[in-house]
Amino acid sequence: TDAVIRRAQYRLTQDEIFGGPPTENPEVYLSLAAQAVRKIGRSDLVPEGTDAQRIRFAGGPNTFLARSVCDIFDPKAWDSAKFNNGEFFRDKIVLVGPEGNFMKDIVLTPFGFMGGPELHLNALNAALQQEFLRETTPRQNWVTLALAGALAWAVCVLFASPLLRALALAVVAIAWLGIVIVIFNHGLVVLSFVPLLAFATSGGTCLTWDFFLEQRDKARVRRTLERYISKDAVKDILDNPTSYFQTLGGVRKPVAILFTDLRGFTSLTEGADSTALVIQLNEYFSAMVDPILETRGALDKYMGDAIMAVWGNIQSRGAQIEVRAAVETGLSMRERLVALNERWAAAGKTKLGMGIGIGFGEAIVGNIGSEHQMNLTVIGDVVNLTSRIEGTTKEFGVDFLISEEAAAQVRDEFYLQSVGLVQVKGRAQGAELFTVIKKREEPADAALAEYLRVYAEGMEKYRAGDFAAAREQFESAHGMREGETLAELFAQRCEDLEAEAPSDWTGIYVMKTK
Repeated sequence: TDAVIRRAQYRLTQDEIFGGPPTENPEVYLSLAAQAVRKIGRSDLVPEGTDAQRIRFAGGPNTFLARSVCDIFDPKAWDSAKFNNGEFFRDKIVLVGPEGNFMKDIVLTPFGFMGGPELHLNALNAALQQEFLRETTPRQNWVTLALAGALAWAVCVLFASPLLRALALAVVAIAWLGIVIVIFNHGLVVLSFVPLLAFATSGGTCLTWDFFLEQRDKARVRRTLERYISKDAVKDILDNPTSYFQTLGGVRKPVAILFTDLRGFTSLTEGADSTALVIQLNEYFSAMVDPILETRGALDKYMGDAIMAVWGNIQSRGAQIEVRAAVETGLSMRERLVALNERWAAAGKTKLGMGIGIGFGEAIVGNIGSEHQMNLTVIGDVVNLTSRIEGTTKEFGVDFLISEEAAAQVRDEFYLQSVGLVQVKGRAQGAELFTVIKKREEPADAALAEYLRVYAEGMEKYRAGDFAAAREQFESAHGMREGETLAELFAQRCEDLEAEAPSDWTGIYVMKTK
């Protein structure tokens, strides 16, 4: 069907030649090659029947060399070693006839274009040497195709790695071509390209399907992870899984930690409708988690009505950037809670208060848990300190406190107000804590700057033990801002200390509770 000659027909009946209705005992005609074999007395070598026989070619074009007839009639050539007085032709079958492109006697074979006389010689040689090629049956071909698909499936099952699977498919394909050649050399022609195509198609389909499943699972994991950490961090984890998971054994990293906790929520749960309370709590969590993820933070865990978030545990952008992101998140949480309370109040629901604590320092990042369930989290002193800082907000009547280490990273970007030296429960020394007022904006807030200056002078005198002068400063600061409570708190403390000043005053406020 592709006009390539692969077969030779040695017998042909009269009916096949002339057509028409079949006759009884039609005369059989032999081809040129068959007649030559019969002439040398080897009629037994001529294939029976009239079917065309697939022959094995002796080689490509010019395997049987053509010689000019003129040389035979040249006495010098005849006497030379070329013909050796005719000995060259002894025991040989010689085909005499015209050959060349001018005769247009050129045919296409599996080895390329070949002269017509040489094609007859190949057919003659195949009969003499009995170099006929057998072909597989259609049934065997279908079985071969089925086995090719099954083999591709087996390779996909045995090798989970896409790279190993692709390599195995390539090795099997090359091995199949080698097997085809070996079988061909033993006289059997089997399908080569079609089974190879079936194998490659099946293997490729398997790879494509696994790739689709992997991408689907990856998308599912991405969606799940994006509920806990930022999209950028998720991308880094999924794009660089090896480098990421190598750190899960536990590494020390500087991280920013944020804790939030609802005020009075435990007592609220005792009498509230459970369904309505859960709905309200989920609204709160949804509003609070969004700013964490928007600033590329990681939602570490929920603890009842409390939230713990981390920045810099997976991929750090630098201490200042991570702390700034945490503080911006805290401010966003504060604004979102105000909006939530307005909506809840309009709906007749109870308003909720919140405390926020942020710390910065070195922590251990690792996969922590049992062999059955593990959690990527952070542990260390900075985690415990930040939790205590969040609890300290209740003592000072503020909703947002950050550690001294965190304040050092962002004091030029936010208005911070010191609440003095505080010794949280579980620590032997005091640390200065700051409440966050708002971002520094242009133009500068002159009124706020003056308030903070007066407040800072009061805090300086307070630490020095000059409680009377400190009280005056705090009272002045309290009158500068509407709704201000922190200066009022310290003015009251100074008044109490004036009445009974401790002899061992250090300026450190010692927390008795968590």
